[in-house]
Amino acid sequence: MNERLTKIGKRVCGWLEQSADAPGFARYLWKAPKSERTRKILRCAEIVLWIVAIGTIGYCSVAYTSAAVHQRREKAALNASGADLFSAVAETSGTARVKASEPGDYGVLGVVEIPRLNISSVVEEGVDSSTLWEAVGHIPGTALPGQNGNAALAAHRDTYFSGLGDVEVGDEIVFRSATARFRYRVQSMNIVDADATDALPDSSGPTLSLITCYPFHYIGAAPKRFIVMARAEVPSEQAGQ
Repeated sequence: MNERLTKIGKRVCGWLEQSADAPGFARYLWKAPKSERTRKILRCAEIVLWIVAIGTIGYCSVAYTSAAVHQRREKAALNASGADLFSAVAETSGTARVKASEPGDYGVLGVVEIPRLNISSVVEEGVDSSTLWEAVGHIPGTALPGQNGNAALAAHRDTYFSGLGDVEVGDEIVFRSATARFRYRVQSMNIVDADATDALPDSSGPTLSLITCYPFHYIGAAPKRFIVMARAEVPSEQAGQ
């Protein structure tokens, strides 16, 4: 028995010492005689795997194409439309004040852009899975972009906010709708637990928060959140007042 185990051990060591591109063990399994039943099972398994692969590729292609078409259509409609969900009103101080439409009228709110990172996406109300697949979502209950308060936008780390990890302090963020345009400057980046309830502090002035999952290359449900905080930029003609 010991002699047999020794022989098996030597053979295993021989297999392990061979080059990884064509190990003897793999060649043995490939060339090993197979019964007709085994060949049929392997053939069926191969066909099933090909069907699954083609179906997966097809589904992903349709889904990504649909999202891209949705983005292009909504951006074109936003650029062409003279109506807007926001109405900019000048205050006596010169700071823009925004009046939101009724909650039931929300749809596409505008477009958020980070020029340096080539990030540009339609923003829609809500953070349900269907919304986040097609656009960046505005978190209900937070301020609207341009309003006093913290406007929070969320997106997946592997879609519209895939490049957010390269953001830097001082980067410009632009939110534009059909008739309004707001500029923000990144103030800070923060990483918090996914269940943190105080990650978005209140703000008296116009503030924008961009939220995505973290780490960016994590497989599965990420345990943390990456938050970019930006404050509204005061136009130069107002800064001297």
